[in-house]
Amino acid sequence: MKKENNLQHPQKEEESRRISNEQLSLAHVTNRKELLNFAKLKGYEVQGSRIPLDFYKKEINLVDFARAIGYEYSEKTTNVSQAAFARQRWFYMEKKQMKFPELERDENASSQILISRRSEGPNSPNFKYNEHYYFSQQLAHTGDKKNHGSIVDLVQLHFKADFKDSIKIIENFIYKNNELKENALPFHLSGTAVGQASEVKRLENYYNIRPLSDTSYLNSRGISDETLKSTTFRGRIHNALSDDKKHLNTAFPISSENGLIGFEVRNTDFKSVLDHKNDGFWRSNVDHEKPVKEIFVTESAIDALSQWELKQLQSQQPRTDVQDVYLSTAGSITGRQIDLLQKMLDKGMSRKAMLLSQVPQDAIKDIAQVTSQKDERGQAVLDSNGQVVQVAHVHYNKPEKLTLGFDNDTAGAMLTVKVLGRLQASEFFKVPDKNSALNSSQIDPYRNNKTNIGRLSWSISPTEKSDGQRETQMIVDYFKEKNIQFKDKLSEGEPFNISKIPSQEGKPLQVEIEFKNISKTWNLAVEAIHKLKFQDSKKLEIARPVLKDWNEDLKAVKGIDEILKKRYNIYNSVNQFNNIGKQAPKQQVKNQDPLMEEISKAMDRSKRIKL
Repeated sequence: MKKENNLQHPQKEEESRRISNEQLSLAHVTNRKELLNFAKLKGYEVQGSRIPLDFYKKEINLVDFARAIGYEYSEKTTNVSQAAFARQRWFYMEKKQMKFPELERDENASSQILISRRSEGPNSPNFKYNEHYYFSQQLAHTGDKKNHGSIVDLVQLHFKADFKDSIKIIENFIYKNNELKENALPFHLSGTAVGQASEVKRLENYYNIRPLSDTSYLNSRGISDETLKSTTFRGRIHNALSDDKKHLNTAFPISSENGLIGFEVRNTDFKSVLDHKNDGFWRSNVDHEKPVKEIFVTESAIDALSQWELKQLQSQQPRTDVQDVYLSTAGSITGRQIDLLQKMLDKGMSRKAMLLSQVPQDAIKDIAQVTSQKDERGQAVLDSNGQVVQVAHVHYNKPEKLTLGFDNDTAGAMLTVKVLGRLQASEFFKVPDKNSALNSSQIDPYRNNKTNIGRLSWSISPTEKSDGQRETQMIVDYFKEKNIQFKDKLSEGEPFNISKIPSQEGKPLQVEIEFKNISKTWNLAVEAIHKLKFQDSKKLEIARPVLKDWNEDLKAVKGIDEILKKRYNIYNSVNQFNNIGKQAPKQQVKNQDPLMEEISKAMDRSKRIKL
């Protein structure tokens, strides 16, 4: 038996080798699992799910890829010598019609490229394993750094793509067997505005996004069809089919300044972010011809829908001459999201294109970018002097007010601190003291749930007008006053532990405030930032739902959940009681219902009262 097996083994080995050789073709690769196996069989060191960069540079036929994005092979030659041209096996490619022109980088567009392999010549023993690369004589003359490079560089040359997206495009080219179809491109690379019908079509081809047809999940959260069909939200909500094709989720598109970058996806007991949200928000519609009264920021799109509907229920005749714009952070906010919010406040929610020569002097600072004017053929338009006519893209439509409406809990209050800590008290907020070093101060929040400790690190950098010492003392004095006011009420002893960090040359002054990790102390921190950094600006408002979030409030008001309704009525009564107490004489407070006094005290504790 052993001999028989030994005789058969070479045949099995040969058959296995034959099958492996057949499989060693990118034409058989249709997904990433197969791509990983292919790279391993080719001898590349694959670590986990990471494929070495050399694999893409060496294994993918760059001529085929160039053809897929709109280039055609030409028999032409260039000023490269005929001998060198033949020896190096150069392929001359001319761009005829670029696929996905809306994604192309106009400033780097090149109509001719040469493609070859990095090698000593066609007879080199390692020739077939050397990298494919391209060379552009046109770009070499302009000094563009992308005048040569690998397939990754070619993708970045022609598309608004970073490295990660470039790899996605290349891999989808492999899976589509040397084709680049529309759904092979990451949708969020879109850089120009497109019509709603076109946008929905592109959405359908990426992440299984569909036009909104199933509203059952949103209806179960108390959000009405009238809200979904309103001009504020129409077209800003979609359905998304899950990967296993079993669930139809609700998807909210997240956009940065340059287009769509991801989706906030929700369903019963499920929430996620597809792709990313790093520098974008989900946003309600903006009517560019109507003034923006308010930017209202929430933690989720559902909270935004809920808050808008609550406002409609409370208002008999909503104003139609102005608009409110809702933003969702899709959870905890990032620094780049806050930077984008700052830009919306300082520059505006809309853009328009106008001739640079006609831009008013007071709008020069709001120019987003300047481009050349193009005719219908895509050629630059020249004026009577032969100069290129320049078009300015100007920001406008600044909001009148910013409202932060995060959840009414510890995490929501901390999130408010994070936003206010990074925002600058810029011209938008119209603070009385424009020279205060607090206007540009930074506050970093921190909390430890295990030790139940919260902390603010408040940094003040000296300016030309102030060394920051006065402002540092203002922070210390403010929290000392709160210690007197709330001693033994929020915790044993003084609620805030204040410490000034000794100043060091070249470093900002710093004050650290430590406190018990409960919503009341975090809300007091919010009040401190509003008063000190933003100087009680009327352009800034902090709105808190009665219950945990705006959707719970909506379900309570509409009577969808009886427990929430009961809790809402009690909490709302407590809030009204507390507001009366702040404004009324002490003897009037003593005459209030003793039960309401007890409930009011309970509301200040770290745990909510049980019903």
